Amino acid sequence: MQTMKLLFILLLTSNLFSNCSKDKVEKVDNGDTPAKKGFITGKILDPQGKPLAGVRVTASHSTWYNTTISGVTNDKGIYTLDMNGQPGGNWSLMAKYTTPTPYNGKTYVFELRSEDATPVTTPTEGIVRNMSWKLSGVVPGSTTDARIGTYLTYFSGVDVPDEELEFTLEPVGPLVDGSTGKTIVARASSFPSSFIGMYSNIGVKDIPTGRYKVSVHHVPPAGSPVKTIKLSVRGKGDYQNSVTVDPSQDPVYTNYTELELDLTEG
Repeated sequence: MQTMKLLFILLLTSNLFSNCSKDKVEKVDNGDTPAKKGFITGKILDPQGKPLAGVRVTASHSTWYNTTISGVTNDKGIYTLDMNGQPGGNWSLMAKYTTPTPYNGKTYVFELRSEDATPVTTPTEGIVRNMSWKLSGVVPGSTTDARIGTYLTYFSGVDVPDEELEFTLEPVGPLVDGSTGKTIVARASSFPSSFIGMYSNIGVKDIPTGRYKVSVHHVPPAGSPVKTIKLSVRGKGDYQNSVTVDPSQDPVYTNYTELELDLTEG
């Protein structure tokens, strides 16, 4: 009888631990990513809030050259980086998402960063850093107002104040993430810094990445003459009232569109 009683207690205890373990897994599935001792963990979501699989996440040591740890998100959007035995200190954490299907014939790579700007140190109790793929907004942790979205810049040899140039961008089909875009109307303004290879640091910033039909209009002060504006994609030379463009991408994954403007008296 004593033996039967002991076996019953052991079976009950085993079931309790099994249920606790199951509850923990369910929390992860629902979007909770608990800290795990000695690991950096997190969940990555797409712009619609769904788990994003196949994203490569890399932690790089800020002092030790070429010391990196990387992993890939699973089908639940969860990644785990084993930091046990790694040197102490600060680490930079970044994710790269490559579009699995070419968008209008191009493959795009997006840098993803956590909104939590707290320094990542070699974990002892565990660190959680969740991330999201976004098409616009300020780059997390930016000190220069760098933007996630596409930059549109231009070149014009005509002396027209930039603030008098108004660009209209109409989406042509879905955006790169499959969502429906909105028409953007914006005046030209300065970017926080110049980009290598671009015409200038003036234009329209933070455009959700996608294909757009672009036109530009001269909006001078009241009483001043209006100029007719035509534009061309950089290097094409065929000036029109509007052009349809797909953004290019530089080596550090900044999306940009470059135009040339031809201004004549209207």
